[in-house]
Amino acid sequence: MALGALLISLWLTLLAAPASAHDSLTGSEPAEGEVLTVAPDALVLTYSGEISDLGAQFMVTGPEGRDVVQGTPTVEGAVVTQELADELVDGDYEVAWRVTSSDGHPISGTITFSIAADDASRSDDRGAATAGPEGEATTTDATPGAAPSPTPTTDPAPATGDSGTADQAEVTADAADPDVAEPASGIPAWGWLVAALAAVGLVACGFLAFRRS
Repeated sequence: MALGALLISLWLTLLAAPASAHDSLTGSEPAEGEVLTVAPDALVLTYSGEISDLGAQFMVTGPEGRDVVQGTPTVEGAVVTQELADELVDGDYEVAWRVTSSDGHPISGTITFSIAADDASRSDDRGAATAGPEGEATTTDATPGAAPSPTPTTDPAPATGDSGTADQAEVTADAADPDVAEPASGIPAWGWLVAALAAVGLVACGFLAFRRS
């Protein structure tokens, strides 16, 4: 009876041994759930035992829905490195990995991380945008204040110029031709003199004709 129990216990121990020999993920860069401000160049996964360089696979899916891995994984003992594509966009990423444990059994799992590199940039941009409009506002406020200055100067100028030109033309015309205004006052003085002489001549002729008769 005791021998049977011992055999059963030994058998269960042998069954459990391969399962306990499987390696497991002990750490990663980026870490699970980490939010990065700088996009990573590669994934670095560390396991509890040496990993076979056969059958290592990675798939990293980002917000654009495409796999962003570049090249094949590099296995160095218990550390597996997977290069990533350049210029990763902001958003959430899911890493699906599959490697071969030191006992020859494949193991797999997933980790997630996020990139929010533009948060700091947006904060800086907001600061610059806040300071920028103030400087621009000073320029903008000053410009409307200066604008009315040329406007009054420009508007009255044509009226003053037109009126002055018209009046000056009239005065010049009157000075150049003084006889233009004389017809309104009647016959000139020399005209009256000629008429008087003609009248005297007519009277003299009439008087002589009367005496001859």
